[in-house]
Amino acid sequence: MLQTALDQFQKLRPPHSVSQHSGRTLNRRIILLVVALATMTCYFAPFLLLGGRSYFNIEDTLDDEFVTNYLLVKTGKALVLDGTTPIDNIMNGIPRGTLPSGLSVPILLFYVFPPAWAYIVNFILVHTIGFLGMFLLLRRHFLTRDDDYLLAGAVSICFFLVPYYTVYGATVAGQPLLAYAFLNIRKGEGNWKDYLVILLFPLWSTMVLIAPFAGTALGLILAIDWVRSRRLNKNFLIAIVFFISVYIVLQYQLVDSILGSHLGSHAWVSHRITWNRWNDFSISSDIRRTFRGLFTPPFHTGSFSPIPAMVAVAAALVLLFMRKRRAGLLDVLAIAIGLICLEFGFWSYLFRWFGWILKNSQEFNGSRFFFLLPLLWMLVFALSLKELTRIRWGLAFTWCLIAIQAVVILEFNTEYKHTANILIGNEKHVYEPSFDRFFAQDLFTEIDRYIGRPKQSYRVVSLGMYASISEFNGFYTLDGYLNNYSLAYKQEFRKIISKELDKSPYLKEFFDGWGNRCYIFSSEIGGNSWAAAQDHVVVHNLELDTNQLRAMGGEYVISAARIENSTQNGLRLEKEFYSPTSFWHIYLYYVVPTVPAPVASANPTENGAANKGTDGAGGPGLKEH
Repeated sequence: MLQTALDQFQKLRPPHSVSQHSGRTLNRRIILLVVALATMTCYFAPFLLLGGRSYFNIEDTLDDEFVTNYLLVKTGKALVLDGTTPIDNIMNGIPRGTLPSGLSVPILLFYVFPPAWAYIVNFILVHTIGFLGMFLLLRRHFLTRDDDYLLAGAVSICFFLVPYYTVYGATVAGQPLLAYAFLNIRKGEGNWKDYLVILLFPLWSTMVLIAPFAGTALGLILAIDWVRSRRLNKNFLIAIVFFISVYIVLQYQLVDSILGSHLGSHAWVSHRITWNRWNDFSISSDIRRTFRGLFTPPFHTGSFSPIPAMVAVAAALVLLFMRKRRAGLLDVLAIAIGLICLEFGFWSYLFRWFGWILKNSQEFNGSRFFFLLPLLWMLVFALSLKELTRIRWGLAFTWCLIAIQAVVILEFNTEYKHTANILIGNEKHVYEPSFDRFFAQDLFTEIDRYIGRPKQSYRVVSLGMYASISEFNGFYTLDGYLNNYSLAYKQEFRKIISKELDKSPYLKEFFDGWGNRCYIFSSEIGGNSWAAAQDHVVVHNLELDTNQLRAMGGEYVISAARIENSTQNGLRLEKEFYSPTSFWHIYLYYVVPTVPAPVASANPTENGAANKGTDGAGGPGLKEH
């Protein structure tokens, strides 16, 4: 009887192997949780400790998107529906429709937090979404075995470290979560949570950077499935239509302005119709551009070197070949990366051959498929490592590659490196200014106090520093960095700097063939250079048409460089402003009127109305949209 009871008790106990399996699973989860939290703590801590003393990306962030988003909230016009409502602070009054939709998380955060903290909170949320989305995607659709748990977590941490341009929200970081939702629906396993992800993604991303390209990729998957199965996946089609429809509703001003511009229903003509960028038909330079995109994706995507991932892919393909196994999905994703890089490199030829199909097609950069590259590289990395773990010594090789890839990504992460250096007092290795030093609010408060007039009663321009700095500090500018404004305004502004443009073929092409940076250029400083206080920059032979500047309402030049021939330009030095905490030494010049000065205009018809977009390869080496 005792033996019978013992036998029954043994039956009630779980098998020893099941108990061991549960224990291993629990251990893996604990290890991943500890490593992920430690990584996030180390990554976010410098920004949380420094706040406004942190370093944030400057190009296409602090000089552009960040400030325009902030001004929408500061002026109370973030949620204004009328696209013709002027934003007087920028370029003599731009229409509301030239700026992003107010229904955007990076913009809405300005209602809750001060500017620097709005950036930091968005930064933390975007990177966290990147980790969680990648982990969900890998575990559900790519690395589904129990033994792949830690591998999926490690690759997700690598993706977490990618230096996203978080000013664009989750445009890149949110792609894995978006793919997770769409693949669930494609497999017939979707639920309301997946549709919620599809609804929220447009609220946290930039339409012109991702919607056409993600939509195209999803459409190709739908078409391939249809051909292979001879059955249309209606749920997947509905999800794609829903995705695009949400963008259209949120960015209705952009859609309306594009249709109005192309159909001639609006009175303005965009400066974008004069763009002349894709005219380099050199095979050698296009090949170099292709390999540059392959080995270092464009910086707006979150640039990093995928060489460790390439090593993993090459090793996995060799292993599959030796075992006479088809790579399948790994092949497809690797080919997709190659095609995207080829399209990026040879876009000039593609535009030349097919650009005639659409009117004003030069306004659109179709090479932005590269925004999909970080996601694709992490997927091929994960699939390759999965194959490598199957062989002897493969596990050790796998973890070495993961560690190297993480270090390489961090090496490309300028925001983190600079902020960490500032935190430990190693600022001599940080040439670019922190947030507080860049915007120099103390100096601009002194300038405002010195001028002693309401800021809206006059206009300023900047030399040797970005117009966004004046705008952030509440000044009303004639210059600015916009992706769409009226051609008439560009032509009027050009009169001010025409002699400087004539001195430099580069600047002339930079402004005439692109012109998003509508700045007071000096041929001695260059197109996208600044004049830091420590450089003691002096402009010796500046030639501006200050009569035209004054005619447009400009009364002050806020210059980071001393203008040696200011008198010959009709400029009078008022005062110098400098602080040890500022990155700038500012010279305030007054534009001496030669004729009675007109009242500064803030007529919104002067600047066109089309929603602002963002691009990864603009101007000669800069962002273009």
